[in-house]
Amino acid sequence: MDINTFSSGGILLEHRQVLNNVGAQTGAPTRLDISRNSFPSDFIFGVASSAYQIEGGALEGGKGPCTWDTETSKPGRILDGSTANVACDSYHKYQADVDLIHNIGYDAYRFSIAWSRIYPEGVGERPNQEGLDYYNRLIDSLLKSGIKPFITLCHFDLPQALVDKFGGWHGSEIVPAFAAYAETCFKSFGDRVRHWITINEPTIDLAFNAGVSAAMEANEVTRYKAGHNMILAHAHAAKIYREKYQGSSDGVIGISLDIQWFEPLTDSPEDIEASETALAFRGGWFLDPFFRGEYPAAIRKTWGYSLPSFTPEESRIVKGSADFLGVNYYTAYYVTSKPCDGFSNEPAFPVTMPSSVYVGDTKNGVLIGAQTPTGLRACPDGLARLLLFLKSKYGNPLIYITENGYSEKRNPEMTLEESLQDGERTEFFRSHIRSLLEAHKNGVNVRGYFAWTLMDNFEWLWGYGFLFGICYVDFQNNQKRYLKESALWFKKFLQK
Repeated sequence: MDINTFSSGGILLEHRQVLNNVGAQTGAPTRLDISRNSFPSDFIFGVASSAYQIEGGALEGGKGPCTWDTETSKPGRILDGSTANVACDSYHKYQADVDLIHNIGYDAYRFSIAWSRIYPEGVGERPNQEGLDYYNRLIDSLLKSGIKPFITLCHFDLPQALVDKFGGWHGSEIVPAFAAYAETCFKSFGDRVRHWITINEPTIDLAFNAGVSAAMEANEVTRYKAGHNMILAHAHAAKIYREKYQGSSDGVIGISLDIQWFEPLTDSPEDIEASETALAFRGGWFLDPFFRGEYPAAIRKTWGYSLPSFTPEESRIVKGSADFLGVNYYTAYYVTSKPCDGFSNEPAFPVTMPSSVYVGDTKNGVLIGAQTPTGLRACPDGLARLLLFLKSKYGNPLIYITENGYSEKRNPEMTLEESLQDGERTEFFRSHIRSLLEAHKNGVNVRGYFAWTLMDNFEWLWGYGFLFGICYVDFQNNQKRYLKESALWFKKFLQK
């Protein structure tokens, strides 16, 4: 599908001409023959995971408790009442994970480091050597198999001790604490790691409310303060990396943001402005500081004095602090400027949209994309539109798609053979990679794609009830791993 065949479009008024070829129509994906050879030879294909979701070893190797250890101990907090104390047991089975990645043929593996495995109390004079040893073994094993490590420093699992001490991300003390932790990682692993992601999906992290102390109410004001601290933490970590560890290497440091595409319901100026505002609240909240040194005008207009401000020195450190943008893309929405059946200005976001923005997923009775078991709509065309928007608004930054994946509901009655058949996931990946290719052909500076996720795991508030893995894990049989149909599709796709 050529991106120029999309109907009416534009999203930001000042970029409407640039994005005029991008529109609202979705539909059944066209089956095109694509392979890794459709992309440049240096384009990176990888798969992603996170420490808390797969490692287990919750009480081993000197690890301290994190916020999600606390969350899973609360009755009724996790849908199926489960924990990640063992999860996929990657703390002991990391070599099996590396073997899977190598067998499928991926170029890279994006994984996260558990902060509380390095510093059990969040801070300290000396890091936990057992934690450093574990990640050194994993990194060395990946490199031995020709797999590039992409490291995320914080993927939701903040050390609980930092919440108890000063409120976690809500306290300004988190900024130097994160910078010190990041420097330990740069010093310990930087001789072999060239790609660093500071924080994963800060807006989703804030929406979870994980680790918020009972004395601290989670609302828009406190979330903006926490988000402000996240931005500063990233910037200070990036400053340390560039000044002391990047050197003459080709190492880069960035951040991964969860961003949806917001398609105007109509071509009216009001709906286009509503889309601009939605994108400002969802992505611009973090993107504008990194690329422009200040918050979007739409957020400042809505929240005024409640939104923190950057000092001139902070703005100088923050602006330009991301060498690349990691985009986690899962779905798209329609947006309109006035009340409409099926639309709301209070969707499941960390902060409420202003009264001029209403978000929904249906136009003229037709869904924006096929519904997935988690309720999200699969909208591959939205990925290309989002990438073109980012190219236009932020000067075509270096981008990696750091997450893109499909969930299925766990069915304990299914046989092993049935559990390995995930054709809908396979089609999800095929259609999104095709959309990615079209964006690349249209000049977007995107250089990598990471499937979410390597294997079925602990999926946060859902527990093990929803599964994103391209590999099946038999949690009743020593966490044995099996390739699903989607993994076999990737294996064929990745052949050179």
